[in-house]
Amino acid sequence: MRKTVCYCMSFVLCLTSYSLVAKSTLRVVTEEWPPYNYTNDNGKVVGTATAKVRWILDQAGIDYTLESYPWARAIDLAANNKNVAIFSVYRTQVREHTFKWVCPLISPVPTFMYKLKDRTDLNVTSFEDAKRYQVSVTRGDLAQDVLTKAGFELGVNLDLAANGQVSIKKLFAKRIDFVIYSEIALLEQLKKINRSYDSIQKVMELTVMENLPICLAFHKDAEDSLVNDVQEMLDLLDVVSQPSYF
Repeated sequence: MRKTVCYCMSFVLCLTSYSLVAKSTLRVVTEEWPPYNYTNDNGKVVGTATAKVRWILDQAGIDYTLESYPWARAIDLAANNKNVAIFSVYRTQVREHTFKWVCPLISPVPTFMYKLKDRTDLNVTSFEDAKRYQVSVTRGDLAQDVLTKAGFELGVNLDLAANGQVSIKKLFAKRIDFVIYSEIALLEQLKKINRSYDSIQKVMELTVMENLPICLAFHKDAEDSLVNDVQEMLDLLDVVSQPSYF
């Protein structure tokens, strides 16, 4: 145990090399996806994934800012600006060469299609069934790609919202029929709008998303030394406890 701690401390000191040569502050962006990353009542970006990101960047000696945007805006910034990183982002084949990856930031998150429990008129067991209705997802989210590949069309049976909370509000207003959401994040969003989970019903799981790693991603032209240092620090989280961050 003593050797492990000594190694960790030595490694942290070595990582200051990046901060000494860095010429600009890393801009880190995310979205509102509680409990993983979200803005609290004091305007600070927090959450379980955020805590990990703050810890690994702090220990690597990297200066950074942290901002929350609608997902489409956040991922566009990260894809088109060398000094921008993004989390929590699914690592997919389509995105593979757009970013350099630090994984896994959080464990795979089961994702489901939901409806209002009192919508007994909605009986679907497949995407084909769901195409008869309106399904709302976050603009630019992986769920949009999944549904588009399955044949859903914007303005026909696919609705795009700025964020998940907008989709959920549309669901309760009965402006759309289904939403796509991870269960734990849905619970958090329902709390924010004073709605009960008992009013929601799972329809089916999006199994295509269940094993995809969720990561911190850097621009494809980011320095390899930076990405490697951050990955090393993420790997160290299993042996270094930092309760003040979590």
